[in-house]
Amino acid sequence: MSGKILKLIKPRVKAGKAQARRTGKHCGRPALRKFQPNEIETMQELRAGGTSIRKLAKDFETTQWMVARLMTPQANVTRLARKILLGPDRGGAEIGKLHEFRVGTARHQTQI
Repeated sequence: MSGKILKLIKPRVKAGKAQARRTGKHCGRPALRKFQPNEIETMQELRAGGTSIRKLAKDFETTQWMVARLMTPQANVTRLARKILLGPDRGGAEIGKLHEFRVGTARHQTQI
């Protein structure tokens, strides 16, 4: 009996979560804290200077996992993509303007 009910409920739950994500709702545990772009740049500069991930996590009051995640090149590209998707009215990138972003320690510019 419970298997049949589960088969009916599971697709509806998945559809509801997908709809929530499409409308911009956050699903899951809240972040320990939000980082401003200047904090991330400072973190990257300190890391490039040889500061350990553990020290950065302690100084910026977050986890080592989050610091390591923010240091990856993919994290920077994802942030740029998120800005593009948000649109200018929600704090995102404006189309047609030149935007600067970082991948690792290299700075890149692109026109959106």
